[in-house]
Amino acid sequence: MSMQIRVHARKLAGLATLALAAVVITVAVGPSAFVVAADPAVATVIRVEEDWKLVLTEPDNIAESPQFHTIMAPSTRLDYVCLQSTWNYHESPDYIPGGLQLQVWRGDDCVFAEGFLTSRLLSIQGETITWTQALSTDGHFLRFEVLNGNSATWGTFGGSTMRLVGNIQVPSLNGYTPDMSMQNSGVTYGANRVIVLAITGVRYYGTEGLLYEDYTHRVVVAADAN
Repeated sequence: MSMQIRVHARKLAGLATLALAAVVITVAVGPSAFVVAADPAVATVIRVEEDWKLVLTEPDNIAESPQFHTIMAPSTRLDYVCLQSTWNYHESPDYIPGGLQLQVWRGDDCVFAEGFLTSRLLSIQGETITWTQALSTDGHFLRFEVLNGNSATWGTFGGSTMRLVGNIQVPSLNGYTPDMSMQNSGVTYGANRVIVLAITGVRYYGTEGLLYEDYTHRVVVAADAN
């Protein structure tokens, strides 16, 4: 099975911006990568949205700090495929400070990455960044995107231009759990400059629309109260 990542008219490997509707990158993905609920009584989930919030103390432009990452996966099998966002830095293929990068991982390998808001470092004391990251499937294509982003440094961001789409057949997202996102996300560098990083809500959708909402406050990182 293979995975194709479509990137809308952006730079790849140092080349000039391509005058194409999309660029297709093919990545090998092993079989039986996803665990889904087999119980027919369970509603089929085809889309999950996570609401996130980060609150800063005082960022440091010179130290390029803080930097953090958030994970989403269609199942508990991170050793197959998972999706990651890196915030306030790019790391693949080379390190670049600032902005954010969407990545596709298979095991320990980053097989594709696309950057956004390049070189714009977090810079405002007490800043709060909020965004939604979403994972969806139609049975043929798996989609990872950032939506409804808001930040004093970056302004509003996200939407159709901040998205990766892969042609891997995932029948449902019933194997998704926010615990995987919470346990595998965190502050990469400069945790002393972060007050809180948290998932503030999760929404599950089926073919007919919203199935249920979960507004449990899941704290990934919190400053020491002492």
